[in-house]
Parts: sequence; structure tokens; C-alpha cells
Amino acid sequence: MAPVLAAEKTGKFDSKKFLLTIDGGRKIVAFAKKQTIFAQGDPSDAVFYIQKGKVRLTVVSKIGKEATIGILNEGDFFGESCLTGRPVRLGSATAPLASSLPTAPGRFKVAESSNPQLGKSHERGLNYP
Repeated sequence: MAPVLAAEKTGKFDSKKFLLTIDGGRKIVAFAKKQTIFAQGDPSDAVFYIQKGKVRLTVVSKIGKEATIGILNEGDFFGESCLTGRPVRLGSATAPLASSLPTAPGRFKVAESSNPQLGKSHERGLNYP
């Protein structure tokens, strides 16, 4: 396993450096405009980072009404529910614009535990689906 960068003395987490150094499963996926990234009820198995583009998070109620719960921008993480052991997605994510999203399945959890600043970046605003 490649070493994860230690937090700088300033305590600021640098997501770009982190994504360049994480090993073992990271891949960059391109999504076309209006393409579904994951749907409500899908397996919760990866964390995503918005490198380029935007992501729209939605949920559908039991009576079929859809609600937008967030629009995320470049530099945001989403899909962190897999880090809490949640087996399925609580909502859906779509790309309203063409987007480039590095994903870190599985190994992201190990990286987060060895990099406290990564965990702190999630505390500022978890995007749970």
C-alpha cells in the first residue's frame, strides 16, 4: 500500500495531493450530461470526488416525489455513506454537466483512518447519499 500524505502543519487537507497518492482502486470516471452516477438503493461501495463538473443529489419519497437535496461543485466529496457501513445509497446522484469523478472504492476507508485531515474535511459537510 502506498503511503498516504501526512497533514501539513497548517492542518489543511489537500485533496489534489491525496488523490494523486492514494493507491489500490482509484479510478477516474467521466459522466455525460444528465447521466446517473448512482441511484437510490444501489450498493454503497465507493466515495466520489468532483474533479470537474457538478453533481445533483436527490431523494425519492415513498409516495414517489423527488427532491433535490444538494448541488455539489468541483472539490466536493460525496457518497461517504459507504464509510459508515451503510449497505445501500440513501439517494441518487446525477451529473447535470459533463463531469470527471475520481472514485476510491474500499481503500478510501483505510486512507481516511490514516489521514485525520481527510476525516475533518468530511466533518465540514457530509454529502451522505
